[in-house]
Order: sequence, then C-alpha cells, then structure tokens
Amino acid sequence: AVSSLLTAITFNVAKNGFVFYVVMNKSYTTMYGSFAILMFLFLWIYVSWIVFIYGLKLCHIINEVLKQKRKATLPL
Repeated sequence: AVSSLLTAITFNVAKNGFVFYVVMNKSYTTMYGSFAILMFLFLWIYVSWIVFIYGLKLCHIINEVLKQKRKATLPL
C-alpha cells in the first residue's frame, strides 16, 4: 500500500509537471507543428513508464524486506 501511494503521488507530480512543460513551451508547436504533439506524447509515455517501473521496483523491495523480517521472526 505504501509503494502504491508513493507511485500515485509521483505520477500526479510528473503529470502536473509535464502539463506545465507542454503549456509553457510554445516554441515546439511553432517550430514542428503537429509533429510536436507526437513528440510530447512519446515523452509522456516514457516518463509515465519510468514512474510505473520504479513503483514496481519499490513494491518489490518493500516485499523482500517484509519477507526477511517474517523469516527472522518465525520459530524453527
């Protein structure tokens, strides 16, 4: 639950930052036209998958730590 919450917060921060970047950066649309939309789309897919993969990695690390704690407290 902790990793899901942190991933969701990170995703929302990245989303808001990306929207701010796209809105404030008008030079790409004037220079590249409609190709800028594709460039921003691919950039957003890249950023969102980075957040998703690091969220999965965090979930795995937390799961392994909890598994080691449970293994240490189990009687032989």
